[in-house]
Amino acid sequence: MYSLYKTLLGDLADVLFPASCAGCNRALVRSEEVICTNCLTRLPRFDDSQELENRLAGRLPVAAIAGYLKYETGGLTQRLLHRLKYRGQRQIGLILGTQFGAWLRQQPFWQEVEAIIPLPLHPTKEKKRGYNQSALLTQGISDATGLPVLNDVVQRLRPSASQTRKSREERWHNVAGIFAVKDTAAIAGRHVLLVDDVLTTGATLEACGQTLLEAGAEKLSLAVLAVAM
Repeated sequence: MYSLYKTLLGDLADVLFPASCAGCNRALVRSEEVICTNCLTRLPRFDDSQELENRLAGRLPVAAIAGYLKYETGGLTQRLLHRLKYRGQRQIGLILGTQFGAWLRQQPFWQEVEAIIPLPLHPTKEKKRGYNQSALLTQGISDATGLPVLNDVVQRLRPSASQTRKSREERWHNVAGIFAVKDTAAIAGRHVLLVDDVLTTGATLEACGQTLLEAGAEKLSLAVLAVAM
């Protein structure tokens, strides 16, 4: 009887205060969580691998680089990531990470990857936000693929200023020397995948990736949920 009352109260709450989709604000149906099915199917896929290679051309020796979605001003991806990063909707990271992981599992390079590493935030920024959005993405990827996540291998030594409106050279200097590997044994001789939420110029990923290679990672691949257009 208690279970029946609980179900009825839940149904009444759904009618009076329906949860809304983080992407389009429409009411979610019972089988949906956070992001509606329509928005999940409308996620704008990124399919220009040459563009990704061009952004890092000659700057970092990577085994592979993969981008999943397009990040456009005012677009669906931007709305979802804004809610993830600034409105506390961490479930978005897990959902998108799981979708990303299912896609990554189909990529040719995936079978060689041995561990996943999220791009770290500085501790003060992570404390203020309450979580690292890249860590949530990697957890979703791990859930979809079964690969382990190395959350505490890399640390960010100091906060970096915003990369907005900086030239490529200024962006590199802004992030140079800000990462360090805490546990070299965890990556020694392994093919690791470094994950971030959005790629612009790639300066931050490059700085962290270089740190991993210098610390003993045998191979490095990069994966970004979204690529800024």
